[in-house]
Amino acid sequence: MTTTNIPLITTVLKSRLGIARDDKSSISKNQFYVSEQSIDFILENPQDFVIGPLKGSLDLCNYVNSKIQVKHMLELNCFQGELSSIFAYKLNPNVLNVVERFASRPKTDTINDDESIFKHNWENVKHNFYLRSKQHPCIVLHECDEVTAISKLQDDSLDFIYLGSNTKPEKVKELILACLPKLRSGGIIAGAEWGTSDTVSSVTGILSNVDAYFEDGSWVKKVNKAKLEATTQKLKNIQNSRIGIGVHEQFFATDTDIKFLSMLDNPVKVYLTGFLDFTEYLKKDSEQRGFKIKRIVEINCYQGETTSLMAKFLNPEELTVIDQFDKVDPSWPKNIALEDIRYNFKLRTKPYPYVKVIDDVDALEAVDRFEDNSIDMIYINEYASYQYCWRLLAQWLPKVRTDGYICGWHWGSGNIVQACLDHFGEPDIFFKDSSWSKIKVWDNE
Repeated sequence: MTTTNIPLITTVLKSRLGIARDDKSSISKNQFYVSEQSIDFILENPQDFVIGPLKGSLDLCNYVNSKIQVKHMLELNCFQGELSSIFAYKLNPNVLNVVERFASRPKTDTINDDESIFKHNWENVKHNFYLRSKQHPCIVLHECDEVTAISKLQDDSLDFIYLGSNTKPEKVKELILACLPKLRSGGIIAGAEWGTSDTVSSVTGILSNVDAYFEDGSWVKKVNKAKLEATTQKLKNIQNSRIGIGVHEQFFATDTDIKFLSMLDNPVKVYLTGFLDFTEYLKKDSEQRGFKIKRIVEINCYQGETTSLMAKFLNPEELTVIDQFDKVDPSWPKNIALEDIRYNFKLRTKPYPYVKVIDDVDALEAVDRFEDNSIDMIYINEYASYQYCWRLLAQWLPKVRTDGYICGWHWGSGNIVQACLDHFGEPDIFFKDSSWSKIKVWDNE
């Protein structure tokens, strides 16, 4: 079928994906353009098009329109703007925020067909998005990662949120938890790929169930935020956090958040419950040995997640953190501004006045500010090079008093493991979050 046979849907004449490119090219079977005429044409010619994606999208819009009026909305992972243009046309919002990085994503085993976005040139995808979106002035593009885009939006400001496809299954919960504070009560959250076991378990794990699902794989849920908060104890105890809520490895040292996060089935639960097991071990072991953990040093605190948990559960007299917040390890997520890391650390540790910060020098230089045998416990959040880990241990071990605790994170990393083995052998115990502990049973030489 050539474009001469279907003049009603050649509104995007300069597409770069072989779609209505000239009068000899065919139209890809899962690409559609938005006008009443073109929609009717596609639906009336099922022999020439795969109509499920279009029909399902239209049914989703009709469902949403029957429930609420959409003035402000958000679509994550808009790709070429097919759904964006349908949302703009059918929902007619004042503002349609769309998010797309227009950059390669890691390929997953769940998406490997010929039409996969992983096979496309992202410059062409961006080109086609602009061809579609220029017809709809309500569309506002956020060319960044999802979490950064979500953080820019005000709480309770959105009527409708759509989580686009090709999102890693393990990230679905993270994005839902980040989006929920932005959705007004009575608003609707929806997404793609209903029917895959990962999506179903991720969505129902937070929202309990969905209200409907459609032929294109979309699902939809109208959210009663008061009811949801009562059943899930929404993670919003740090009101002014600049990262959003429920982001990977984020947990807050409050009883309600700890209870909620401990029920989740995702990496956050592993990190949190593993670290809680670690603090429980320290409490019990120190009590049995009559050893009081009064003075703790933590090397590299990031945003203060572990700092706040140690402060809450170990209740030391002094907890000194050594971290140069403007020199974060490059392996950390790029979607968090350096000033926000420091800001969020302050929010988390504000309830604990005995938390002190050394940020003018790194841990190798700060060691001279502590006397030998003056620390009851050290926790090393470090998994850099073997040489650096070895130097940290060499310089800080004398500062820990005999019978004190040498602890850290990332047991399993070859660098920290080898450095520990070279200094004192295996730790006494390690935990599922990769924390580890060793009692210093030797005196300084």
